Amino acid sequence: MEELVLRAQQGDRQLREQLLQEYQPFIVKIASQTVGRFLNWGVDEELNIALTAFDEAILRFQQKKGTPFLPFAALVIRSRLLDWLRAEQRHQHLSLDIENEQEEDFSPAELQLSLAQYQARSLAEERGLELALLEEKLQPFAISFNDLVDSAPRHRDTKQALVKAARYLAQNQSLFQQLLEKKTVPAKQLAEVSGVSLKTLEKGRKYLIAVALILHDATEFVHLIYYLKPLLQLEEREQE
Repeated sequence: MEELVLRAQQGDRQLREQLLQEYQPFIVKIASQTVGRFLNWGVDEELNIALTAFDEAILRFQQKKGTPFLPFAALVIRSRLLDWLRAEQRHQHLSLDIENEQEEDFSPAELQLSLAQYQARSLAEERGLELALLEEKLQPFAISFNDLVDSAPRHRDTKQALVKAARYLAQNQSLFQQLLEKKTVPAKQLAEVSGVSLKTLEKGRKYLIAVALILHDATEFVHLIYYLKPLLQLEEREQE
């Protein structure tokens, strides 16, 4: 995916249009999640905003920063939609004030503070939704957040090794399907393909499963991916 985006950045307009067309279901999904209702092409203006944001993401994407393209695109879509919704909200308030012949002046500092507070609330809500979704995905594995805290690796090297294994697990369709169906890590096979020891995989099973679920559904875990970013970047540098 990232290679296609880079080609589009280099001037392949046909490929760029193809990406905009093929990823419309993704755009609908992220936009609908952001506004809290299902959106339809040709009906909801939010989708035009989201499509433009996806195109912007194609042009702005930088592979060297370590974030995969789709999580980055999801972040841009959400950001642009929130900007548009805030602008619409201000416009509605202004129209209402005019109709009621009421005047209320806000200083630039007050407006800035209000927007900052709104953004903080939005981010907190998005993080909360991601944590709730992760908790739901962990339930079939009988893993709670307390389990994750208690079993999280303390040493950076161990954590990095488990993130490396989790990426292999998330990207290997056969191994990930085994994880979902059997509710257990295919440790022996994963150790062979990732180079991470069987002992490390078994000891860090809960953390490994959580990270694999996040990486596999990266578009739904934009904020949690951000916290994994330093370890993902470190792994990529070691592979170079």
